[in-house]
Amino acid sequence: HHNRHHAGSMYDNITINFVGLVVDRAVTMLFGNGVEFDMPGEGETPQDELIRGTWDANKQEILLHKIATLGAESGTCFVKLLPDGIRGRDGNLYVRLVALDPKMCEIETLPSDIEYVMKYIIKWKDKKDGKEVRRKQEIKRGADEAGISNDTWLIEDYWQKTNSNQWNLERSEVWAYDFPPVMHWQNLPSPLSPYGQADITEDVIVLQDRLNFVASNM
Repeated sequence: HHNRHHAGSMYDNITINFVGLVVDRAVTMLFGNGVEFDMPGEGETPQDELIRGTWDANKQEILLHKIATLGAESGTCFVKLLPDGIRGRDGNLYVRLVALDPKMCEIETLPSDIEYVMKYIIKWKDKKDGKEVRRKQEIKRGADEAGISNDTWLIEDYWQKTNSNQWNLERSEVWAYDFPPVMHWQNLPSPLSPYGQADITEDVIVLQDRLNFVASNM
């Protein structure tokens, strides 16, 4: 089968997309009843107001649905933080939360500790001076004078011509916080990799293709 996708192959005249249904059901079970965030302590705190304002500005239910769907399909969820990147209905600026396409993202960890992230790499295609280029952003840990990594983070933006292997540094900035501007987590746990497991695996897709083949023959 060529050009196979989750709904079946190009040769099937009947496609039954149970694979997509699995993802939809999983996401609904996860977030269908909504999610609430509450800081410790009694009553409304400034932190509670900030969290509520941030989620409201980022359209919480839609955003969580996007993140969960991407995670179910790829195995790993990625979210980028953009300080003062979105204005809420109250007129205040909040952190913008961006669901990243997992196919754009790479994780580098310590060889001895897959939970200790050393670098996030985000790659995509773009235009520069009217010509197509490749871009990447590296978000990597800083290090002290002895070269030992710490909780500072450096953001570096690069671009590259499509016919070249040379990356050109365009911008470098020290992130102002002791956590990185990208978060990731596993959709389903994988003990030997920073990447998680998807809800949809190759054996399930093969089963879906066989079902569509039988349905088409019938």
